[in-house]
Amino acid sequence: MLLLSTGSPAAIPRASGHPAQVGPATYCADQNAVFKDRHPFVGITDAGVAFSDSGLRGCSFGRMAADHIGYFRFLLGWPQVESVRGRYSFEFYDQLITQLAQHHLRFLPVLFGSPRWASSAPSGATDVAGYPPVQPIQFAQFAAVCVQRYGPDGTFWRAHPELPYYPIRVWQIWNEPNLIAYWRPTPNARAYVRLLRDSYRAIKRVARHTIVVTAGMPALSATEESRWLTALYRAGLRGNFDALAIHLYGPTPSWALNRMKAARQIMDQFGDRRKPLWVTEVGWAGGPPDPYLASQHGQRVQMFRFLRLVAKNRARLGLGELIWYDWQDYVYGPDPSWWGYHLGLYTTNLRPKPALAVLAAAAKRLDR
Repeated sequence: MLLLSTGSPAAIPRASGHPAQVGPATYCADQNAVFKDRHPFVGITDAGVAFSDSGLRGCSFGRMAADHIGYFRFLLGWPQVESVRGRYSFEFYDQLITQLAQHHLRFLPVLFGSPRWASSAPSGATDVAGYPPVQPIQFAQFAAVCVQRYGPDGTFWRAHPELPYYPIRVWQIWNEPNLIAYWRPTPNARAYVRLLRDSYRAIKRVARHTIVVTAGMPALSATEESRWLTALYRAGLRGNFDALAIHLYGPTPSWALNRMKAARQIMDQFGDRRKPLWVTEVGWAGGPPDPYLASQHGQRVQMFRFLRLVAKNRARLGLGELIWYDWQDYVYGPDPSWWGYHLGLYTTNLRPKPALAVLAAAAKRLDR
């Protein structure tokens, strides 16, 4: 569900103005907070936060740090960095990573997209988002450039010794390649594995101990998930990643648990028993009787039950990091009741929902 466009802030719906004008003044009370837990386990995905003005973004990162949320996941788009071949523009990401480091938050970048000069999109296509590159090795070269800049001992950190040192140690390759919106014109397990393999090798050559995570993959059922993961393994997935990621959008926490069990079973079957399973997107807008309708009470209940299952099954399923989607509600389409607009922990005017306290309490325990 991660938004495709990272090119223009205007393309991302977000709150505007000072937080005190769009929500309670207390939103910025922790704007200088830093993440202090020993190990981050819980994170947030939210494009609107990334594209906020620096003041509002700093308040948001401070709130995350105070609430034991240690990761911020967002696209690091190849088209935005290298729209012209060989010419790199990292200014936006430099600013983002600077603020994350100031709050001691880890950045989980999703390397994604192909600039027009490298894209497999048909000639003359007006929208190239979601098309993979013609040559996966070129995407891998872009990944290596990013690691050289932001990874351990990266040029960005050498140029900014005044910043707290929080190099990027985890890289996610692509987003939801089993959906046509993110792998066009048709999802292809073998093609994605080629992209992942080339990227994995390129990243490891730069930073051997960096963690490479597969694209997060949604599914409507455990059976569908097993089918897709089996296709990936048969295409050569094993040996080309460090953690496998799935996305959980469904009716109940027990449904989500079954999805995690199905993914773990396939990983074990193909010899990856020791590799962790990450959930890089999970979210609910509501709860019974209809989880797909906005309900703050229902969202809190679903989150509580899901996090209880995570804590109980964490070791048995080899669960790694957990990323909630998303931070704030955004309503930008013709139907304001659509559940996808209401997955945030804050309302559109930056008022906290009951689910926030549940996640913060659980994150504090899980971060241990």
